[in-house]
Amino acid sequence: MKKDSARTVNRKTRNSALKAWSFLTAASLLSAPLACSAQNSTKAAPQMQKTASAQTASKSSSPTDKSQPQQVQPTQTSPAQVDLVALAGPTQITHTGNAWRSNMSTVSIKSGQEILPLTMTLNNGNEGKLKLKGIRIFINGRKILTEADFKGKDSVSLNMSDILAAGDTQMEVQTFGNTGSTLTWVVTTPKIKVSDIKPDTASPGDKVIINGKNLPKAIAAYQLQIGSKTATINSVTDKQINFTVPQGVEGGKQTVTLTIAGVKCDALTLKIKAPAELSGTNMVECPPSTPLIIYGKGFAKSASDNAVTFNGVAASVTRVTDTTLEVVVPSLDFPQAGVEIKLKTNGMDAKNSIKIDLSMRTIPKGESLSPGGTVFQQ
Repeated sequence: MKKDSARTVNRKTRNSALKAWSFLTAASLLSAPLACSAQNSTKAAPQMQKTASAQTASKSSSPTDKSQPQQVQPTQTSPAQVDLVALAGPTQITHTGNAWRSNMSTVSIKSGQEILPLTMTLNNGNEGKLKLKGIRIFINGRKILTEADFKGKDSVSLNMSDILAAGDTQMEVQTFGNTGSTLTWVVTTPKIKVSDIKPDTASPGDKVIINGKNLPKAIAAYQLQIGSKTATINSVTDKQINFTVPQGVEGGKQTVTLTIAGVKCDALTLKIKAPAELSGTNMVECPPSTPLIIYGKGFAKSASDNAVTFNGVAASVTRVTDTTLEVVVPSLDFPQAGVEIKLKTNGMDAKNSIKIDLSMRTIPKGESLSPGGTVFQQ
């Protein structure tokens, strides 16, 4: 009886052990594909410790995870030897710990700058610092870069023109490596260059062209000042900016300040023709249809480009020099005192106006009639 009892116990123990081994084996077989999947998903990155954050990073990079967005492939650009302007950054991210770490960076682009060609340059281990072993960058949930994109290089440049929008864009940077490893990013655009301005001499109201290259075509992105006055942009192409010289700009050489999407260009110079200025006439008083000499400066060389009016009535300009205009007084009612003489030179108003009296008498400047005879004025 004792032997039979012992055999029964041993049989029960052996059966229990077999059941336990079968359960553990089944459990290990069920868990094996999960572990293998996690390892396969990190082939492009170093082995991660199985922390919660690391597992999340692994799942987000898994090509079999259909819930994740497809990876975006920004165009990689070669660093050409051009002048660049930094629009955002540079920003350095320093890794800490021995597991995958998620870092958030904000890429801020001013309104209007989104139309410019935008390049993000990333440096792994910049200036001799430790390099990261694993890098994954996401914008709006889309993967735009991994460590594999570096292909043995320290720097990668990505075309971000169709990815970054105006305002703040949140960028998640997942990093793995030794504590102190760094990644630096900066968003740049080529400095917009303008070559010249044609014509280089103009009057207010004239249309002028600025020549350049790779100019954005959105007029709203432009701000243009001539001296202290804002100019109106008429049209733009990738090579030219057409604008109108504003009224009220002072004569002489004026600085042309062009800002495109918040980026200032090299300054240009435009010579503004100063408005004509009237100083007087050779007559104090005269009747209509009388030849009259108007003195001043800044007159147009062609008589037809000088428009003279007497109280709004056009006068005929017969001759012009640097300091004189010879006109014929138009037919007006007279006698009439204080008739205003105005001038437009090449469409630009003269700086001032002058007045003359119309009557039957002709009184040269410097003389007046009095009961006692002709008296020369001092």
